[in-house]
Amino acid sequence: MVDARHGVVVGEGPAVLLLGCVKGKAGSARMAKDLYISDRFGKRRAYANQRGLLWFVLSAEHGLLHQDDVVAPYDVLLKAEPKSYRKAWGAWVIVRLRRALGTLVGLRLAVPAGDASPQSLIAPPRAAGAAVISPLQARPPRQQRPWCLSPHAPATRPIPRFTP
Repeated sequence: MVDARHGVVVGEGPAVLLLGCVKGKAGSARMAKDLYISDRFGKRRAYANQRGLLWFVLSAEHGLLHQDDVVAPYDVLLKAEPKSYRKAWGAWVIVRLRRALGTLVGLRLAVPAGDASPQSLIAPPRAAGAAVISPLQARPPRQQRPWCLSPHAPATRPIPRFTP
């Protein structure tokens, strides 16, 4: 379920935040958590960290990234890619997420990303038994930041490390 006031994932089962990559990137290779330098990404990362939420980065170039994965800057925009790429990308992200977490059954995936990411991630997680909640998709950009700063969020478990 989604809290209508803040668009936050609430309810049963663990929640995982999938933070979409952004255009603003550092000039050299960094850990994924530090590569993306926009204010919006920083707020989303802080939101996840302050609440102890599991979180990964959705990279248009690399699929799913653990926050400690070292990545060089790149210039790929998911919504600019053909539908076939986005469909394969969504399936690839879910395979990597399943590899990282084991089963996805009962998992709630919150995807506060641009329009292309949530659309590409609807069918694969549902097929794996997860729910996808995209609280920001229907909000204009100026209304996305309050969600990132919202005091309401479920508690989850620590982030497991995975090997791609």
